[in-house]
Amino acid sequence: MGKFVNVISGTTVGLQALKVDVEINISRGLPVTRIVGLPDKSISEARERVKSAIKSCGYKYPNKRVTINLAPSDLAKTGSHFDLPIAIGIIIAEYFPFPQVLDKLKKTILIGELGLDGEIKKTRTLPILYNLVNFIDNSKMIASADAKTFLPGSNSLFGAKSINEVIEHLTKQKPLVQLSSRKFIISKNDDYSSIIIDQNIKRTIEIVCAGRHNFLMTGPPGAGKTTIAHAIGILQPSLSNTALEEQYRIYSLTSEPFSTNRPFRTPHNTISRSKLFGNSITGTPGEITLAHQGILFLDELPYFKYIDLIGINTIIDKHQTTLLTKGYHIMLPADFQLIAAMNPCKCGNLGSRVNECTCTVSELASYRKRIPSSFTDRIPIQTIVDIRPKGSEVTDIVNADELKAMQNRINNIYTIQKERKFCNSNIPTEKIGNICTLTTNANRLLKTATVRLEISNRTIIQLLKIARTIADIENHTDITEDDIAEAITYRNLK
Repeated sequence: MGKFVNVISGTTVGLQALKVDVEINISRGLPVTRIVGLPDKSISEARERVKSAIKSCGYKYPNKRVTINLAPSDLAKTGSHFDLPIAIGIIIAEYFPFPQVLDKLKKTILIGELGLDGEIKKTRTLPILYNLVNFIDNSKMIASADAKTFLPGSNSLFGAKSINEVIEHLTKQKPLVQLSSRKFIISKNDDYSSIIIDQNIKRTIEIVCAGRHNFLMTGPPGAGKTTIAHAIGILQPSLSNTALEEQYRIYSLTSEPFSTNRPFRTPHNTISRSKLFGNSITGTPGEITLAHQGILFLDELPYFKYIDLIGINTIIDKHQTTLLTKGYHIMLPADFQLIAAMNPCKCGNLGSRVNECTCTVSELASYRKRIPSSFTDRIPIQTIVDIRPKGSEVTDIVNADELKAMQNRINNIYTIQKERKFCNSNIPTEKIGNICTLTTNANRLLKTATVRLEISNRTIIQLLKIARTIADIENHTDITEDDIAEAITYRNLK
């Protein structure tokens, strides 16, 4: 009869942590170690790491048949953090199969990659895996002592430097160091020297920032479209602690560095579909998820793949994306603010006051067809940005005091929207009537514009959301006629 030990660990499926039982059976037979239960490559390679780590810690690796089952067996497992539970399970089964030790294992979750010397290394996905303690009553998690965590309420997280420390804790009741939760250090950029914008675009930028409305800029090269996009990123208010915790978990699934600033993602137009939407094989988030709660800036918009722009349409509406991986539908958040920029034509000079357009009629038609109309229809604020005429003086640049005042107004409007529980761009359709209340004259103007401009239902809702932001800036309780009139000017209505 073989020796059997069960150790608790876990795996990630998107932002969800799932419990995995690491079952160790040591029995007579040829000295071979097999890992079953749909392990990935990093887990299969654990055999060599674990053997070396156990020997380095002063134990003999069993010269027997060792079978390791990762249950449930129909769930694909990923991550080198299974090293620690496998090694501890083998040592306990071979040297310490005592009832009190086995009982303690039932309330202990083990997470950690092992070095060949038995050192426990940090686990990138720990922010997600820590949720496992919520599934097992009175449980504790043991991970690397070097692990840094910003998780709130991480009272059940303990650190160990090596296998020996974990064994001593389980067998000799030697306490481990409790890993304290660190606070997010939010560093807001108050240096406005990098923001160079004209007065004629200032109002548009304020409305875009305050309501988190999607924004499309059209203009020739050198007009400052990229500068405006970065200015919008700098003027955005800081993320709340709740939002930062979500960002922390998202970025733990990638090799991307985590920052407390709002994300500002700038994918190139040649980006692959898996990099943009997420990798269905590994479950790694794409750019649209990494831009969650921040900005997704698509420069040179017409040169992105047509099918990718169609795919973004649904995500703009639902604020999430779905990946089918490991037999699971993974739902990843994607509530980003879309900022896009494009040239007016292939040569970039159509409508310019400085240079003459050299495009043919067929080239103009082909260029415009690169962008799906359903995509631009989901961008409520669209504006033209032109190059400053030669010889004109640079006297109408927004100064630092004006930018600071704008920043304060944007912060105040975010506070108002927080009380409503929705930013203006994301007001649910069923809440429009309650939040976007109109004065009599405003209602009359909207009805007239709907008939004369043949406005669709989607556009009406977009206009109301923009008007709500303008009303918030002007401290209007109800949306006025002037608010509606100004909102119409920001919408590219043909």
